[in-house]
Amino acid sequence: MALTDIMVKRISPREKRFEVTDRKGLSLRINPSGKKVWVYRYLFDGIPRRMTLGIYPAMTLAEAREKHSTAVQDVASGVDPGRKQMEAKAKRKASPTFTDILEEFWDVELQYKKAGRETKRLLTHDAIPAWGNWKVADIKRRDIVILLDKIRNRAPVTANRVHTALSRLFNFVAERGVIEDSPCTRIRKPQEKGRDRVLVFFLNGLLLSDYFELFDKFSHYLHRG
Repeated sequence: MALTDIMVKRISPREKRFEVTDRKGLSLRINPSGKKVWVYRYLFDGIPRRMTLGIYPAMTLAEAREKHSTAVQDVASGVDPGRKQMEAKAKRKASPTFTDILEEFWDVELQYKKAGRETKRLLTHDAIPAWGNWKVADIKRRDIVILLDKIRNRAPVTANRVHTALSRLFNFVAERGVIEDSPCTRIRKPQEKGRDRVLVFFLNGLLLSDYFELFDKFSHYLHRG
């Protein structure tokens, strides 16, 4: 029987790892820790193979089916999707773009953090349009300063949030050996005013990126005069 969103959400872990089948080789593997992983099992040249599609809930059922459908088409065309995935990953790791490294940052770290999805959303909204196809090693301190200034002109608080997110991302890049040092070092972050911090405290449960610019406008109104 095909899986549903509710079924996937409600599946509980057991003492031993097990899998629940969806369709055509697509299944959800549930580890004793509770971690849920989308897996595709297939035959290629008569040999059983397996590839990991993604981790739930970062990858939804619909997204897993879409990626699975592409893999099924690859097999039908005589292409091994597992090898294709490994080769693409190796190529990205050798000389990753900013978009590539953001995905790696998500896979390795962000998806396990409470604010990870929001951090990725911030970077996707403000940094990807500027540097998406740039090699991450080519991004210099001057590029970061220019981007933060541009954001600060419209939304000072958002600029500080993006600054924090970029600092952690480039530290991650350095830790992974892609660059020697983070270009975010020695970039000063302007202090938020006292009333800004009070507002952050009261809006903490609501303050996502969708609200940052509204917050900035409200803060600017309070500080007028």
